[in-house]
Amino acid sequence: MEKKVLPLVSILFVSAILWNSCEKKNPVTPASSPKITLLQNAYTLRGGESQVLLVILNSGNGTLEWNITRKPSWLSISKSSGSVRFAPDTAFLATDTNALQFGTYQDVLLIRSNGGDREVPLTLNHSKPQIKVWLPILTFSRTWLSNTLLVYNHGGNILDWNLASKPEWIELSRSNGRVADVPDSLTVEARIESLEYRNYTDKILIESNGGNAEIVVDLFFERETEIFPGVGAARIEIGNSYSLLLEVHGTPLKAIMEQPSKDELRYYILYPGKGLTFEFLTDHMLIGTDTCDRITMESPYSGITDRQIGVGSLLSQVVAAYGSPKIISTADSTYRYEGISFQYSPDSSYVKKIHIPE
Repeated sequence: MEKKVLPLVSILFVSAILWNSCEKKNPVTPASSPKITLLQNAYTLRGGESQVLLVILNSGNGTLEWNITRKPSWLSISKSSGSVRFAPDTAFLATDTNALQFGTYQDVLLIRSNGGDREVPLTLNHSKPQIKVWLPILTFSRTWLSNTLLVYNHGGNILDWNLASKPEWIELSRSNGRVADVPDSLTVEARIESLEYRNYTDKILIESNGGNAEIVVDLFFERETEIFPGVGAARIEIGNSYSLLLEVHGTPLKAIMEQPSKDELRYYILYPGKGLTFEFLTDHMLIGTDTCDRITMESPYSGITDRQIGVGSLLSQVVAAYGSPKIISTADSTYRYEGISFQYSPDSSYVKKIHIPE
């Protein structure tokens, strides 16, 4: 069989037609170039140690190469150039106001890139710090021993403050601090352990580079009448639940369990710092809805009965207020009355503990 050979010109002609056909069916799309985009287009800063984050993104394709070619003298930058392909690039902008007078300054940050240029408007509010406290008057009592004090900077820049003076019976959680936008929060406590019963008024003085602040502290410290038969001490009554006790006094420091009989358990819930012990009688291991059936008060508890008797009272005062006891128990040194009993130290004539009911 005879083979036919096509001329070279014909072969080239056919190839050109096929190539042209493929190009029309599968057109090649040119890749787009990088394009600079900023997460935030303008910034307002304050004097002192103010700092913001510059975020640079690439909303196009390829690799974006950027650099900062202009900035104000009062601005420092963590880095002045970088590249972005997929993940954004960042730089910290911080104020440097040591050589500046107080005032408002405006300028721009110029960013050049292979995906366009951007001017970022900058505003600097550089003003003197100014101290402000809340509350300016703090009130305490025997049952309200803690308050919160807030130290604000109502000016600009950074407020540096320190505790200059306070009464001996006041304790603060901090003695100094630095405040820009967020206030410092301090716990102020009244320490009454060694105080005599009377009312106290004094001042806390805080000094700062933005002025001074005085906080008036008032303590109303009196023995309160709050113990009487059938009604509990310190906001808990006979018959209140264990869950209410936790709500009022918080988690106890100590708990003791005894088994007075085969089917009974007695729990002693102790708050030594308050001089209070609450008792619960139950027939199961866990207490929750069980109710308090006895309360004991001892030092440092300072409440007094409706007849003005408390821990530390003389036995002669007890008898004068309540009359002769129903029972005098020498075994546990206790004067027992209807609904209440007073336990005394064997070597003295002072009341050591008060029990409700007796």
